[in-house]
Amino acid sequence: MDWHDRSGTSSPHAAPANASRRASRVLSSARFLLLAWLLVWPRIAAAEHASVRLAYDGVEGACSDPSELRAEVAGRLGYDPFVESAGVDTISVQIRRAGIGLEGTFERRNAAHHPLGRRAISSRRGDCSELTSALAVGIAIAIDPLSLTRENPAEAPPLPAPAAPAEAPSPFRESGAVETVPLVPTRRTTPLRFVVGIGPSLALETLPGPSFGVRALAGVSYGSFELDLEGAFDAPASTAAGAGSIEASLVVGKVAPCFRYGWLLGCASLSMGTLHGTGVGISKSSVQDETFYAAAGVRAGAEWPITRTLGVRLFVEGEVPLRPTDLKTNDTTAWSTPPVGVSVVSMLVGHFF
Repeated sequence: MDWHDRSGTSSPHAAPANASRRASRVLSSARFLLLAWLLVWPRIAAAEHASVRLAYDGVEGACSDPSELRAEVAGRLGYDPFVESAGVDTISVQIRRAGIGLEGTFERRNAAHHPLGRRAISSRRGDCSELTSALAVGIAIAIDPLSLTRENPAEAPPLPAPAAPAEAPSPFRESGAVETVPLVPTRRTTPLRFVVGIGPSLALETLPGPSFGVRALAGVSYGSFELDLEGAFDAPASTAAGAGSIEASLVVGKVAPCFRYGWLLGCASLSMGTLHGTGVGISKSSVQDETFYAAAGVRAGAEWPITRTLGVRLFVEGEVPLRPTDLKTNDTTAWSTPPVGVSVVSMLVGHFF
C-alpha cells in the first residue's frame, strides 16, 4: 500500500512525518493546559477561603449587634471569612429605619478603598431577623459567588477572638468590638414597637346624617400583629322630625386587634360608649339625652410610610350595632340606628421602639 500526500504524489515517508507532527501538537497542548491550570488553581483555592474585613453600623435598639450577621455568613460559606488584617477587601454594612420598616445596604471596597459594588435590601415589616438573613445571603455571594451551588456546607468553626481595632478612622463601628460567639442556633427576637396616631373621620349610616369626627389611637405591635386602643368622637348630625329635627352624636372607645402584611392592614373592632340625642324645635320631646352604645365590626386599609417613623394610615370600617337604639318624638320613632354603620378614617401614625 502506498502513502499519498495532498498533491496526490506518492511518498513513503509522509506517514512518519505526519505522526510526528500530531504528537508534537498534542504535547504542546498538554503543556499549555498544565501551565494554565497552575496559574488558575491558586486563585480558585484562594477564592474558596476568601477573607474580608467587616465594618458594621446598625440601628440603636434594632440590629445593633453584628454577631448574628457574622454567624449567618460563616454558616453559609462553611468558614468565618471576617478578619481584622489590613490589605484585604472591606465590606461595610449599614442598617437604617425607613418609615415603619428597615433598610440595609452593604458595599465592598478593595484594599485601596475603591468601590467594587453596592446593594440595598429592605424589610417593610421592620423585621431585623428577616433583613439580617437577606444581607447574609448577599454578602456570602459577594465573597464567594459559588457558595449557593454547594450542598450543605460544613459547619463553620467558632468565630475567632477579634483583634484590636485599627487606628485608621472609619465611619462605621468595627466588627472587632463584638464578642466572639459560637455558631449555634439562636432564637431571634422581634422588637416590640409602640404606635400612636390621630386623624379625621367621616361616619356614614351611623348617625342621623353624615358626621365628621376625630380618631386617636395608642397601641403596640409585635411583628405582624398590632393591638390598638382608640378614642372616637362623631360630631352631631341631624335629620328632620315633624316640625323640628333629631340630632345625635357619638363618643366611643374601641379595641382593635390587627394583622399587618407589608403596607396592608386588617382589623377586628369592638366599640362601646355613649350615644347622645336631643330634639331641636320640638315642643314636646321624649328623646333620651344619652344611651349606651355598643358595636362590633371589621376594618381594612393600608399604611404608607412618609419618614422613618411616620406613616399615613387610611382604612374603611364597618360596624354592626349590638344594642339597637331608637330616637323618638312624642312616642313616635324619628330615627333608629342602621343595621350597619360605615366610617372612613385617615390618620397620621408614628412607630417608636
